Amino acid sequence: MGPQTGMQERRRRDERALRILVADDDRDTLETLSAILRDEGHIVQGVYTGTDVLPAVPVFRPDAVIVDIAIPGMSGYAVAQAIHAARLSL
Repeated sequence: MGPQTGMQERRRRDERALRILVADDDRDTLETLSAILRDEGHIVQGVYTGTDVLPAVPVFRPDAVIVDIAIPGMSGYAVAQAIHAARLSL
């Protein structure tokens, strides 16, 4: 692969980059998933509790949120419902 091909690949990655919020209380899981997503060209922010997700959403403005279902503070289901309800009322 020449330099031109690498630049084209990077440009395609930048054009499809998503802002992804990842929530998991297991630090290794959070760091590994975040690293994989960053390697794919995405912008990632991580939080460690369900209660940290809701304040992060309006600040980080993610395109997608990946939440552990059994996360402490607020379950992944409750987080998804709260985000859904907030978007419906905007």
